[in-house]
Amino acid sequence: MAFHRWVLFLSGLAAFFAPSSAAADPPACVVIQRGALGAVADTSVVSFGSLADRNYGPDRQLYVGKARAVESRALIRFDLGEIPPRAAIRSATVTLDEPTDTGPMTIDVRRITAPWDERFSTWPRSAEAFDPAVEASFITRGRADDRAIRVDITPLVRAWAGGAAPNHGVILAARDPGLTELCSSEYPEAKRRPSLAKLDPDGRALWSRRATGSGRQGFSGIAADSAGNVVVTGSFEGDLTFTSGPPAAGPGKEEDIFLAKLGPAGDLLWEKRFGGAATDRAYGVAIGRGDDILLTGLASQSIDFGGGPVAGEADFDMFVERLGPDGAPRWGRRFGAATGRAIAVDASDDVIVGMNRSSVFYVGPTAPPSPGGTMGVLELDAGGNDVWIRRFSSAAYLHGLAVDAVGNVVLTGSMSRDVDFGGGPLRHVGKDDIFVAELDPEGRHLHSCAFGDSASQSGDAVAADRTGGVLLLGGGEGRTYYGPGLFVGPGSYVTKLAW
Repeated sequence: MAFHRWVLFLSGLAAFFAPSSAAADPPACVVIQRGALGAVADTSVVSFGSLADRNYGPDRQLYVGKARAVESRALIRFDLGEIPPRAAIRSATVTLDEPTDTGPMTIDVRRITAPWDERFSTWPRSAEAFDPAVEASFITRGRADDRAIRVDITPLVRAWAGGAAPNHGVILAARDPGLTELCSSEYPEAKRRPSLAKLDPDGRALWSRRATGSGRQGFSGIAADSAGNVVVTGSFEGDLTFTSGPPAAGPGKEEDIFLAKLGPAGDLLWEKRFGGAATDRAYGVAIGRGDDILLTGLASQSIDFGGGPVAGEADFDMFVERLGPDGAPRWGRRFGAATGRAIAVDASDDVIVGMNRSSVFYVGPTAPPSPGGTMGVLELDAGGNDVWIRRFSSAAYLHGLAVDAVGNVVLTGSMSRDVDFGGGPLRHVGKDDIFVAELDPEGRHLHSCAFGDSASQSGDAVAADRTGGVLLLGGGEGRTYYGPGLFVGPGSYVTKLAW
């Protein structure tokens, strides 16, 4: 039986679903919204006098706020019957709109614990039946901001869909004094009713974020955690500003590292800057167990990731840093005269780092320098301790690395001469050729191959799918031969390979 990958749009809630088996059909989208598909209930309840017994179900607005003795709360419930059985929920986000400019207020979202009916709900019947734990919070913006409010409630929707908690919806309550209005499912302008978008039915992007500043900026790595949050890293000069947030601390004297975390709907959650007096660059980021963040790159002299300055062993060192989901430091390592180019985490939470070096590798705090090639792969355990290292020819330069479902390590990059990854020399035919190599979980050779012509080509990034296939992002000046009748280029392209 084939399972669909779903992007589900609910009135006020959108969830992104992954297939529960490896055999997945193309993405499918469903829209659940009042008047379109599915059942949505929403209403307000008010605490004051005769208003406490009034039902607000037919109103076009949802009221949330408190002033003196009066408090208003909003209730919203989504029918999750459109979620396919056994689908894995990747993210779920509530999206709300404000019909008027009421100024900023902090609103808490809590899980409702008892059934309610939109037609009959009042303050005495429905206002107090909720779990006191706050599932999420958001700040109202006012209509003048002209941006929808997006709130991530992925864990709660997973609990509802999996049967761990009954789905009675959520209640919105104000933390600050004041009153705000949100468009309800009865709002006449349908597009402003509660809704969510991750992808549309044609797969078009629905949000993007841009970084600007006084100098050069460049993104170099991206990863997603279990809640659908997006972590991006790169380097910048001067100061840096994401369009949805304040400037990063700066300016930097030369290139510094930035690390930012965005919510599933693209809202900036936090951003950090790391760097010293000289050039520092990040090249790779990955997500570990517990949604920890793994970062690698190049550090010059001393650098502080939040745990205090760490001096280098050479003019340019490779760093590997493990940070918590909030960006707080857990542990860090420095390796002299090398550059961390790519990073991945396997199912055991071990960290695999692909690196290029300028002179020697230092492995371990007391290990002597090890002569060898300019490219290597290093494995560290979850605590940052050495497991193994493999070195390869000085003619190879690594650009991308991935780990498959069984822990095999896939590498790609460019080679300027013949290279042997352990299975015999790969023949070099052009200026720079593409290599792809696969190592087992202990770093031993499994497969390797090379592609190219008389011009220059490079493997720039690589990924491993659930079936053991390899997805290669490459490009070059000439035409690349991948097999009988299969030529691509010049330019950039994506190719799927099977060993």
